[in-house]
Amino acid sequence: MVLSIAAFAAPVACDPAAAAAIVEEARIDRRRVPFSHPELIPGLAVADPEAPPALREALGVACAGEGSLSIRLEDRYEGPGWTAHAFALTRSTSDTCATVTATTLLSVATRDDGTVLWRHLAERPAEVAPHPGCDQGARWNEPAQVVDTVGAASLRVLRACATGGGAAGKRCPGGVVVDEVLVARLASADGWHEQVLAAPAPPSVTSPEDPFAPGARWEVVQTDVAPDGDLPWVVAHHDRTFQDGRCTPHPGPTVWRWRGEWIPTGGREALGLLGRAGLSRMSDQPGWWLVISQDWVTERRRFQAWQQAWPSSYGGPVYEVESVLLPRFNAGHVVLVADPWPDDDDAFAALRALTPRGRAYVKPGWDVVDACAARPQRPRRRDLAPTGGRAR
Repeated sequence: MVLSIAAFAAPVACDPAAAAAIVEEARIDRRRVPFSHPELIPGLAVADPEAPPALREALGVACAGEGSLSIRLEDRYEGPGWTAHAFALTRSTSDTCATVTATTLLSVATRDDGTVLWRHLAERPAEVAPHPGCDQGARWNEPAQVVDTVGAASLRVLRACATGGGAAGKRCPGGVVVDEVLVARLASADGWHEQVLAAPAPPSVTSPEDPFAPGARWEVVQTDVAPDGDLPWVVAHHDRTFQDGRCTPHPGPTVWRWRGEWIPTGGREALGLLGRAGLSRMSDQPGWWLVISQDWVTERRRFQAWQQAWPSSYGGPVYEVESVLLPRFNAGHVVLVADPWPDDDDAFAALRALTPRGRAYVKPGWDVVDACAARPQRPRRRDLAPTGGRAR
């Protein structure tokens, strides 16, 4: 990832015909425009009939105003056969008492097959620089605070224009200006995508050095769990609040997964995702596995044949997992499990409802670290053997 803070000196071309003429006369490869001639991006985007209407509207507003217009590279990420660029188009206007700077953030994706894709990302709140001798108050956008980043995904705290739905991209006059929001940004072959996940951003990410800052911990993680093996997750976990000096935990992690936008998953499904990915440290709740069947890894074919011959009556989704990923299981096995329950009574109720029960049993999954305490809390060990034999 490359971050640039320098604006390009060439005049920005907003006129579609002028931008197209420069590309034609200079024989510029359109895929190279974001690298060599970013000042042509607004005009070329408006000229492209495939450009989204939201981008055309934003560029029309930015280009129609008075003052000076400049463009600078904010982010760039290169993937296999594609490159995603994020540019900040900035217009500065001055009056008697202040200089006001408005910024539109746009995405440009270039692919090796010649495709160029455009997208409007967001509007940044205007900056105000007062002139000497005026009572005009100053307003500045601080540089983005990077909370975490893995591969093509990053979490940032920044000032943004947001709507009540929590999505960035509306113009500030028609939306709500939030001083600090938590934004997830992801690069793909379609370009950059930016989405507000928390507005306002919790103190736990704006003041991470404060041991008493309320809010959840937020992390970006890369997993091997299908079908998300090539896409990062954003995980919020160990949430807590403080009142009168007393800490109150709010257990229940949330896993955000990319589905064209960041979609949150909570409850048992979130516990199952973290458990199967080997990320149980991010769970602030116990996890009780219902193990429907297991066998040696070397006997996977027999294991799968058993599943077909003895179908379970359990109605929810089940997953085939190698035991090496599960902290309290002996390595070398493959197990068929349901999403874990945070309460062991619910897990044992599901076990008793199985017909046939066969080799099913319940097993605690991991130690839990309370959001308000440093010592792990070990769940009760109450494994149930399928036929009255020794518990696993």
